Amino acid sequence: MINIQHIYKRYRSVHALEDFSLEIPQRAIFGLIGPNGAGKTTLLRILGALIPPTTGQVWFGNEEVTQSPTMVQRKVGYMPDFFGVYSDLTSEEYLEFYAGIHGISRHRRSKIVSDLLELVDLTSKRDTLVETLSRGMQQRLCLARALIHDPDVLLLDEPASGLDPRARVEFRELLLTLQGMGKTIIISSHILLELAEMCTDIAIIRAGQLVLAGNVEQVTHSLGGGNQIEVRVLERANDAKQLLKEMSEISNVLNENDDGEVIQAEFSGNNQALRHILAELIAHDIPVVSFAPRRAVERLEEVYMSITEGASAILIVFIAPAFTATAINGEKERQTFDLLLCSKLSAFSLLAGKLIAGLVNVLLLIAATIPLFSLVFFFGGVSPLQVLSTLVIFIVTAIVAGTFSLFCSTLVHRPTASTAAAYTFCAFWLFAYPVVSILTLGSSLPSNSRWYIWIQWLNAWNPISALNSAVSSGQGGAGNFYLFRLHLAPWVAFTLVSLVVAIILFLLSIVFVKPDPVGRVLPRFRNLGKKSVQS
Repeated sequence: MINIQHIYKRYRSVHALEDFSLEIPQRAIFGLIGPNGAGKTTLLRILGALIPPTTGQVWFGNEEVTQSPTMVQRKVGYMPDFFGVYSDLTSEEYLEFYAGIHGISRHRRSKIVSDLLELVDLTSKRDTLVETLSRGMQQRLCLARALIHDPDVLLLDEPASGLDPRARVEFRELLLTLQGMGKTIIISSHILLELAEMCTDIAIIRAGQLVLAGNVEQVTHSLGGGNQIEVRVLERANDAKQLLKEMSEISNVLNENDDGEVIQAEFSGNNQALRHILAELIAHDIPVVSFAPRRAVERLEEVYMSITEGASAILIVFIAPAFTATAINGEKERQTFDLLLCSKLSAFSLLAGKLIAGLVNVLLLIAATIPLFSLVFFFGGVSPLQVLSTLVIFIVTAIVAGTFSLFCSTLVHRPTASTAAAYTFCAFWLFAYPVVSILTLGSSLPSNSRWYIWIQWLNAWNPISALNSAVSSGQGGAGNFYLFRLHLAPWVAFTLVSLVVAIILFLLSIVFVKPDPVGRVLPRFRNLGKKSVQS
C-alpha cells in the first residue's frame, strides 16, 4: 500500500499540493482526475522520488520516499506525459539502453527486451527507429521501458493523450493485463470515460487539494446522489415524469421542467427495482422507446465537470560548451531526464557520463594535434616538456570549459540560455587577464600587494597565458611562477587551479542536477544544526 501523509509542495509562491493525504491500495488501478495545474504531475513526480515534498511523508510499505529514494525508484516505473525520443535508436536498442542503466546484466537483457516487446505487441517493430513509430506505438514502447526493471508500481502521466480510439482501447487492455500480473497502476488522465472503464479507484484533485477519493461508485454517489436511469418516450413525457415521482424507487427527476422526450431520474435499488419501474411505465400505457440505467461509471465525466469548473586553446574553449552546455536541460527538453533519474544511475554517474561523452569529441580534436607536435619534435623544434605541457593545458582547458557548461545545463532550464552563459564564461576566462593587464598598464594598481595577488590568480588561471609560457620556454615555462609560496611552472599552476575549479563546478552540478535542490539540501543543514546544538 502507498500511504501519502499530509504532503505540501510549494514552488516559490505557487502551492502545487496542500495538505494532501491519500491511501492507494495494492494492485489497484488508481485514477487521478483534475484539470491542468491541479497537481497531478507534481504528485506523480513525488511518488517517483523525482522531487521531494516541501513537508509531509510518502510511504511505500515500510519505506519513506525522501529517506530511501533509490530503493523506492527501483520499485517504480515512471511514464511521463511526453515520450522522450533518442532519434537514432531502434525499439530494441531503446529498451536495451534502459535495461543497461537499470543494472540488468547483459545475458538477461535480450530475453527481457523480447518479452516486453511481445507484451506490448511491438515484436515486428524491434528494428524500427523509435522516432518513426506512431504515437500509439511510442506510448506502448514507453510503457515497456517503464516495465524494464519489473517494478511493483507504475506511474502513468496522461498515457492516453494523443491516441486514436483504437490505440486507446489497446492501451486500456494492456493496463488491465498488467493489473492481472499484480502491478499497482497510478494513472492521471483527462480522458475521464477511459478512467471509468479501467480504474478500480479514483481521486479527484482540485488546486492541489484532494476533493474526494474512493472507488468510482462511491465517489459518484457522494457527489451526484444515486444511480440514474434515462427514459426516452414517444409522447406523454409529463405523465411519465409524474408517475416516476410517485415511485418509491425514484428519489429525484432531474429534468422535471424540461419538455423534451428524454427523462433522467435518480433511483436507488437493484435490477429488480429497475424491472418494477419499467413495468409501471408500460402498465400506464407510457410509450417507452428506450429505458437504460446510467451507472456511476458512465457519469464520471459529469462528476468531474461539476467539481473542476472554475586559437587552438581558444578553439577548444569554444568547442567544449557545444557538447555539454545542453547535456542536462537538453534531456529535460526531450522529456527523457525523469526516465534517467528513475534508473539506478546516481547523479555522479549521470553527470560524469555526460561530461565524458561531451569531452570525447574535444579530446579527439586534441589527439589530432599530436602528429603535428611529433613532427616538430622529430626535427628538433620543441622539447618533450613543451609537448607534454601544451597537451595538458589543452586537456585541462577542455575539462574546465566542459564542466562549467555542464553546470550551466543543470542550473538553467533553457538550452539556449545555458549555452549563452557557458560561452560568456569562456570569453571572460580567456580575455580577463589580458584586458585587465592592458587597462592597468602604467597605473599604480599593480604595485598594490592585494591587486598583485588578484593579477597572479588571473594569470595562473588563464589558458592563453599558460600556453604562451609553455610554448615560448624551452623548459615548458618552468621556474618562473609563484603561487602560495610554491615555485611552479605556469602550466602546473594553471592545471592545479583549473582542476580545483572543475571539481567545485562538478560538485555543484551534482547538487543542482536533481529537481528542487534547495528543498533537498536545506533539511540536511537543519539536521546538522540540530545535532550541533544537541552536542
